[in-house]
Amino acid sequence: MRWDTCLKLPPRTLFIAGLVCLLLASWDVCSVGWAQQADQPIDGGHMRWHYYYQHWRQPGTDSSCCNARETSPGGQEIGDCEPTEAKLRQGEWYAWERHTQRWLKVPDTKIIRERNPSHEEGHLCWTPWAGIVCFVPPDTGD
Repeated sequence: MRWDTCLKLPPRTLFIAGLVCLLLASWDVCSVGWAQQADQPIDGGHMRWHYYYQHWRQPGTDSSCCNARETSPGGQEIGDCEPTEAKLRQGEWYAWERHTQRWLKVPDTKIIRERNPSHEEGHLCWTPWAGIVCFVPPDTGD
């Protein structure tokens, strides 16, 4: 069917066809988002970068940043280090904490100057009882 043939269809048919196209397009977008969430690792990405995490030290101490993984009563591992989204707002770092589903302001005293293994994302070491333990910001190119 040529495109100019569609112009000869009744307006109601064109309207219904347009709605069907919109529904199919929105379904495709929604299903892609769902598939991406399903691909997220259960451990939050910890094991991918564990080699680096195990060598990081809490600022001002000899304690490891990576020693606080704990299993919640629901069976979910919480705490410790994992990659995260990070933003610089008015000179202060904020990191997304996935367990509490909120942005946390990172104190300067918790930022460690270590090589960021993934460059584009930050790395947050966090526990429910201690809060932010360590943070490595994304590589900003500076």
